[in-house]
Amino acid sequence: MEKEKISIEALIEIVANGGCVKTGIDVYNRHDVLMLGKDVTVNNVNILIDLKKRGIYEFPIKQDEDGGVWDRFGKKIVLLSPEKEKVNGETISDLEAKVETDKNRI
Repeated sequence: MEKEKISIEALIEIVANGGCVKTGIDVYNRHDVLMLGKDVTVNNVNILIDLKKRGIYEFPIKQDEDGGVWDRFGKKIVLLSPEKEKVNGETISDLEAKVETDKNRI
């Protein structure tokens, strides 16, 4: 399986709502400095915000190397294509709208 890419904004939203991500591939910045190891599970949004500040705007996810993105319930999110990121059949923007609705109910 090829590596898929997901935007840092989408990952920040997922992790902020209790999800997590593991790339399955080492992530380097444009100066070839290792920014995130392939086996590190990120469940703290501050890490992603820091990486965004350092110029990382999208993440490669290599699902066949134990990489992936999981929602707050531990369900793996299927990445269909870099152009149209989806979570359980819904686009990220649809998911964000639902999260906002859920926040308003609490």
